[in-house]
Amino acid sequence: MAALTVLVAVVVIESAARMAFTLYEDFGRDRTWYVRSQEVGWVPRPGFSGTVYEESRRFDAQGFLMVDTEQVGAKSPGKIIVLGDSTSFGYGVDVTETFAERLDAMLPERDVVNLSLPGYTSYQGHQILRSRIDQLAPEIVVVGFNFNDRRYVVGESDADGPARFELIGQADWESRLETFHVFRAVRFGMKSVGLVRRSGGERELDVGELRPRVALSDYEDNLAKIVDLVRDRGATVLFLLLKDNPVDSHRLREGIALLDAGRVPDAVAALQLAAAFDNSFSVLARRYLAEAHARSGDERTASETKPIRVAFPVSVHGGEPIRLDTDYNDAMLRVADRLGVAVVDPRTVLDAEPAVFQDACHITAYGHARVTELLHRAVSRIASGEGNSGS
Repeated sequence: MAALTVLVAVVVIESAARMAFTLYEDFGRDRTWYVRSQEVGWVPRPGFSGTVYEESRRFDAQGFLMVDTEQVGAKSPGKIIVLGDSTSFGYGVDVTETFAERLDAMLPERDVVNLSLPGYTSYQGHQILRSRIDQLAPEIVVVGFNFNDRRYVVGESDADGPARFELIGQADWESRLETFHVFRAVRFGMKSVGLVRRSGGERELDVGELRPRVALSDYEDNLAKIVDLVRDRGATVLFLLLKDNPVDSHRLREGIALLDAGRVPDAVAALQLAAAFDNSFSVLARRYLAEAHARSGDERTASETKPIRVAFPVSVHGGEPIRLDTDYNDAMLRVADRLGVAVVDPRTVLDAEPAVFQDACHITAYGHARVTELLHRAVSRIASGEGNSGS
């Protein structure tokens, strides 16, 4: 009898310990820096304090960067909003070293608020600006989007838009249900009998059928909508051109230039190297390589080049770029020319010093400093009444 009592006690203690550990794992683990949103996919988690892509970031109760909290509430007439992606957010650099904060330090009479977020596209930027512009009442809005707009998605339904982000927002409920073992058990059973499709694994896709998160025409429309919104509030827009690492994309660009020049065998050789590098531009290189083989008359090799293996699910940020940065920069320049928007163009400065790139597209603290110099000149011109003169 005593042995049975001890056994029951051990089982109870073990069950309690497992339950406590499970609760700790499910509810006590570190929270991500974002929460899902049915409007824009994801937004900063209010009150978050922790690491975002290896650098410390803090968000206040409204979801603004903590370093901007005072600027958000300030009533200064010369407020500046920075609207962009992870480059403008400051991927891989301290928050004080981003061009937004550097510009803020150089302009003590103004307040700079950074609304940029990792993974954001021009579509998301327009939506976020709509929700924040009246609260912030800016005089100038700096707009810089490129990389994420070009990242591939598998189908039309995965492209940026209300339907896509509504699904992402709804997925937040599933992640919350994950904390309940009853839900896990039911889902496991449904997957076992084929009622729910198993996620994960790899799938084969045709590189020629991939599309960008934001099509080129939609990108232009989003930029135009941002300009209209800003001007409707009596403010000024500055476009910021962003680009890819010239070293990482060198072979790809070389191959495309050779293809455009009609030197197809040389283009094939260069694009084979670009595709073999297995970097952020290898998928795009395979697309052009398939085209080069087709132009040489080798349809069989072209067909064999198109399939790629992709890990599923694809990130909500999209896969690798499926269009060139120059395609989207040219589109931004077209919108700027049509609507009379000032353009800050740091491409030549960045190309001259490739070491300013951390990876395929993000710049170092020194790169942010160089961009700040150009932005400061442009803002000073606007303040002096020169208006839409570019940089």
